[in-house]
Amino acid sequence: EHESSEEWQNFVQVRKNEISCLRNLVEQSQAIELYWGNQSERMRKLNILRAALLSLKGHKSDNLDRLSIIGEKMSNLDLGLNHFLGLFLPIERKYTRGLRDDQFIILRDDAPETLPDIPKSPIIIILDNLRSAFNVGAIFRTAECIGVEAIYLCGYTATPEDGKTSRTTMGAEKHVCWQKFARINDAIAVCKEKEYQIVAMETVEGSANLYNFEFNPTGCAIVFGNERYGLEADILEQCDDIVSIPCHGVKNSLNVGVSFGVCGYEIKRQWCYS
Repeated sequence: EHESSEEWQNFVQVRKNEISCLRNLVEQSQAIELYWGNQSERMRKLNILRAALLSLKGHKSDNLDRLSIIGEKMSNLDLGLNHFLGLFLPIERKYTRGLRDDQFIILRDDAPETLPDIPKSPIIIILDNLRSAFNVGAIFRTAECIGVEAIYLCGYTATPEDGKTSRTTMGAEKHVCWQKFARINDAIAVCKEKEYQIVAMETVEGSANLYNFEFNPTGCAIVFGNERYGLEADILEQCDDIVSIPCHGVKNSLNVGVSFGVCGYEIKRQWCYS
């Protein structure tokens, strides 16, 4: 019965390639965890996964051959979730050891592409002359998770059309509106026309502590500057407020991608979770 299933057919297609096979097994295990509360679907998926693991016995890849032992341990499919997750930890470890940074698998599947449009928060991110395409990609990924309205890419900031950026976004750019501006002044002007609060993230004297600052829930634009030089003084003058993230170590600032993550989730906490 399992041989006619879509899951089994997908597994057969990638069985010969070690990394692709490991990824398939991890995805199967994640799907089982997702459907754990549905007993009939859980048992169906467990049966397919057990068959896939047992079929690896004698595989030319020693890593895959050894995984067949897990299939033998699954002789009784009536196992608890913690037991199941413990069994599959070695598979996730084997898989992630062979990955580049842009290939790391996430803890659950993404939501289906066919979901209705998810409401956006009135947050615009302005990035001015960011050097690193990877930082831009990371910001897109976080922005999609937060649900920002748009990202404005200014100066020589890379766009999702750049290969390095797209590898880091992992498809998030398809769900985030973005616009390219030659000059940051034009991007700020657009936000002012929308009557959004303009907030610069910069470590300068007199800046407000992020955790003591209130972001306007009717709309705000958060401005981030170059990783090394930050924002120019004339740009700071165009902003309504300047905010910084407190740092307690030797360094006085965070990576720009990390800074946006901290700031973005603080805004969401204020607006949605307080």
